[in-house]
Amino acid sequence: MIGKTQGTRLAAPRLDPGKILDTKTLDVPKMEAEKQKVDPALRVASVVVVLAAAGVLIGAAGRHPYSYYTMLRWLACSAAVVLAWRGAVQGVKWAYAFVPFAILFNPIAPIHFSRNTWQTLDIAAAVVMVTAVALMEKASLRRKGQ
Repeated sequence: MIGKTQGTRLAAPRLDPGKILDTKTLDVPKMEAEKQKVDPALRVASVVVVLAAAGVLIGAAGRHPYSYYTMLRWLACSAAVVLAWRGAVQGVKWAYAFVPFAILFNPIAPIHFSRNTWQTLDIAAAVVMVTAVALMEKASLRRKGQ
């Protein structure tokens, strides 16, 4: 059929989607189930890092030396990266929302705000991170029970 002409135009070949991609050989549910399995070490690490970061973020309300805030940035940035990574492994699309958190708290190129702004951002970030890890844990436990 390819190459036959109809007048001055070439006829487009007719493609049968069933012959191009055999959908019976794809095991999509199995791939999705494997993607959503989270290694226990990643689960524990994400919970520990997020809880440590939340504690430091909430503790930032007081007066501390500059080194405390540097450590806060490293810990909060790490927690955001771990949450985004765990979300990618677990198949949680909204976990990519932690990329801006990682950028906000990055210690390499710090972003500067007033003290009041940082206090609000610190508490909000702590609440969001703890909520996110709790939701991810709940989803992991629900899948484990199935």
